[in-house]
Amino acid sequence: MPRADRIYAAILAFLAVCYLAQIFTPLRLNDDAVTLLSEAESVAHNNGFLFNGQNTLYPPGYPALLASLLRMGVAHPWVILTLNAIFLFLGLFALRYVLTLTFFQDQRYVLKIYALSLLSFVFIIFFTLPLTDVPFFCVAMCCLASMEHTVRLRVGGRFWRWLLAACILFLGSIAVRRVGLALIPAFLWMVISHPTFKTHLKGWSLRRAIFAIGSLAFLVIVVIGWTAKNLNVSLRDFRSTVHGHTLAYTASSIIEYRLSELGQITANVPLRVLPEFAKHVLPWVGALSLTTVIVGLFLKRKTFGPTDAFVVGYLAIMFAWPLSNPRLWLPIIPLLIFYCTLTIAHIVARHHRVPVKLVAIYLTVYTVTGLEWLASSTMITFSRSAFLTMYVPQNEYAPTYCAVLGPCEDSFDPNAVDQNVAHLLRLYK
Repeated sequence: MPRADRIYAAILAFLAVCYLAQIFTPLRLNDDAVTLLSEAESVAHNNGFLFNGQNTLYPPGYPALLASLLRMGVAHPWVILTLNAIFLFLGLFALRYVLTLTFFQDQRYVLKIYALSLLSFVFIIFFTLPLTDVPFFCVAMCCLASMEHTVRLRVGGRFWRWLLAACILFLGSIAVRRVGLALIPAFLWMVISHPTFKTHLKGWSLRRAIFAIGSLAFLVIVVIGWTAKNLNVSLRDFRSTVHGHTLAYTASSIIEYRLSELGQITANVPLRVLPEFAKHVLPWVGALSLTTVIVGLFLKRKTFGPTDAFVVGYLAIMFAWPLSNPRLWLPIIPLLIFYCTLTIAHIVARHHRVPVKLVAIYLTVYTVTGLEWLASSTMITFSRSAFLTMYVPQNEYAPTYCAVLGPCEDSFDPNAVDQNVAHLLRLYK
């Protein structure tokens, strides 16, 4: 193995160990995690996928998984995060297959994308929470790997087996996250770009072509209908968010949200820790990042495949959603890095005027920042009694944590304790 490859392998091994260390953290919660854990308890008691007696906007896949852990009596934080680790590493393995098939022959580029993804504060922070993002990343990457492999096979036994696997993973992704609908363009592209489909299409009559297109449309309608309940909840959430605002205001807000999120991801710093002046710069950083991604997609136009169609679909959904959270980008962060790498490599090869030193400085700052976030998360994981002073004060459920795990040094208002969250902290201990 070349020396450079050994260095990258050592870096990834170090990052993998750091992520595995997070398994031993006490339970970390936010609003979405509370909803998912409560819904799982409802399912475990055969009361349906409900939170406070109401349907939620989450598909049933992840709550059903947590409910099975509750029924087996192993719904501990370390078990949930062990599953997160399995999902993460399996998703990265599938991503390697996707990137190798679509562009990179040199594995060092893939290892760099791995490292940059694992150093992202989005991966570091949300890996430690019982959320759907990491499981969806795994299922989506496995689905894309199946699609990319299927589109390269001749029609036969292996083709149909891989196509069936892609369909199952496609449905599985929608069962985990609603944004799995972004895989519909990838699935359709896999079908229409297959050489056999193109060959048969040339000899088809108009009636047969209409039948084939109608069948694909019917399949899409069936899939959307299967997720109709969650979509109704999502649309209700969407309408309540944009109610009272003009279309222009809503569109501008969405663009500002997305560019700010991309700016945070590019700078590798969340909005809450930035000074006020830096917050105004983030959308410009995000705009530069988005432009780089779009150029990368354009460069792939001649070899456009299911993965590219998935990213286009994902971007379309993101720019239609009126809420802001950088973790929404987690499933495609490695792919965004891929397109940025593609653009930078093209500029270097074409013009030789890219300030390589500037790129090196950026990557160094990005890496140092990522290591700081990883070190901070690891310190919280092994803080033991200091958990109440290191993590809890930053959390919206601080009084509840203090009531259950305390006492805290600072006094808290007993009336601010969320009894549902207190119950979850005792249940998932």
